[in-house]
Amino acid sequence: MNLSRLILSLEIDRFKGDLETKIKEVTCHSQQVTLNSLFVCLRGEKFDGHNFVKEAVEKGAKVIVSEEVVEVPSFVTLIKVPDTRLALAQIANNYYNCPSKDLKIIGITGTNGKTTTAYLVESIFKVAGAKIGRLSTISYQIGSGKEEKANFTTPPSLALQSYFQEMVNNGLTYCVMEVSSHALSLSRVEGVNFQSAVFTNITQDHLDFHQSFSAYLNSKIKLFKQLGSDQEKVAIINVDDQCCGKILAETKSKVMKYGLNNQALILAKEVKIDKEGYPSFSLNGQRINLRLIGRYNVYNALAAAAVALHNEVSLPQIKEGLEALTNVCGRFEVVYQGSFKVIVDFAHTPDALHWSLSTAKTLKPKQLITVFGCGGDRDKEKRPMMGKIASLLSDYTIITSDNPRREDPMEIALNIKKGFLNGDSNFEIILERRKAIAKAIALAKEGDLILIAGKGHEEDQILKDQTIHFKDHEVVKEEILSQKKR
Repeated sequence: MNLSRLILSLEIDRFKGDLETKIKEVTCHSQQVTLNSLFVCLRGEKFDGHNFVKEAVEKGAKVIVSEEVVEVPSFVTLIKVPDTRLALAQIANNYYNCPSKDLKIIGITGTNGKTTTAYLVESIFKVAGAKIGRLSTISYQIGSGKEEKANFTTPPSLALQSYFQEMVNNGLTYCVMEVSSHALSLSRVEGVNFQSAVFTNITQDHLDFHQSFSAYLNSKIKLFKQLGSDQEKVAIINVDDQCCGKILAETKSKVMKYGLNNQALILAKEVKIDKEGYPSFSLNGQRINLRLIGRYNVYNALAAAAVALHNEVSLPQIKEGLEALTNVCGRFEVVYQGSFKVIVDFAHTPDALHWSLSTAKTLKPKQLITVFGCGGDRDKEKRPMMGKIASLLSDYTIITSDNPRREDPMEIALNIKKGFLNGDSNFEIILERRKAIAKAIALAKEGDLILIAGKGHEEDQILKDQTIHFKDHEVVKEEILSQKKR
């Protein structure tokens, strides 16, 4: 592809070289550079691509895109831009021939509920006979017949456009995807032609990255601004969330409001929760019985229903699709049901932990035992908040590790401990996560419930400079079997 075509729509500060240079590959990793590549210099947390220009040129890069004026040989084209991440997204879109224009893209953003909502949308559209792909925190489904493990909630721009192109090639019509605040802040979805944008909710999270709640919210708002004023596109907003007004104020497209109050167009009525925790509700006169535990899943179902209604899916098909989904990996998932129950949940924010524990209590266990930790090198403010929530809603809590990364696991645990009420002795610290889970199982008696929170679907534990395999589901089964043999 000619360079002139690749850099369409780029804001360029300085250009030196040949517009007709033939480009075979685009990359931001110097190790992946091959002959006739275009190399984009990205600044990251640990590395700066500007320091690898010489290596990229030696490997055959013919074009360098940078934020600085860097030295390159005369046969190499240099393009200086204000923002290389934005430039990479635009180049990736051009490189793959703008594949999102051939798909109806449904983007879902919010603190909690993105993954479950994406799976519910997928389930409904499959019932309706639509060909739909999915990009979610758990896995990617691109129409090839097999699931691909997800490395990112929202893939980086080059990979993202590649997935869109594969979906088009595989004959898909729709794509439902989670859109993270990181992806929005880092311009990963720049140029994506979203048909629908869903807002689930927003509570404190990722303040280590965004620095303030206001910045976090503004990152989410970018998705709705990206819809523009096209009335064929729709913003689907949870009107019960306290920040919905700020998002509505920045939205120029068509709007569909959902929720449990009368302001909502997509309104759940007669919400009931059965003794096993499964919610049911009426939508436009249709009774829907969800097979996902928790009242909060009514909101996820309403969001998915709104997406479907915008795409002219019938109400009976919406009902069938919502009721067909019985499990989302690591989302309040029952992984053991015996004399006591064990549930694994991805809850890693204060609000999510509150919802999970509140839901667990509606199941009326004799004793609620909670095992959880907080991630290292992440938002420290939420640690005591989550400790307080566990203290108030659990009968017993075991504080443990959850991806401590470069931080001292004990320091993280002590931060969590600060949230426990003075004199509260119904907790202990066991840093090794396997031992913490084993202790909870040993403590559990008939009728008890163990909630293991934080990791959900994840299969790794990140410890300083190493990553080890660790999946809560597997550890629960192994420890129960081990203790039965004793």
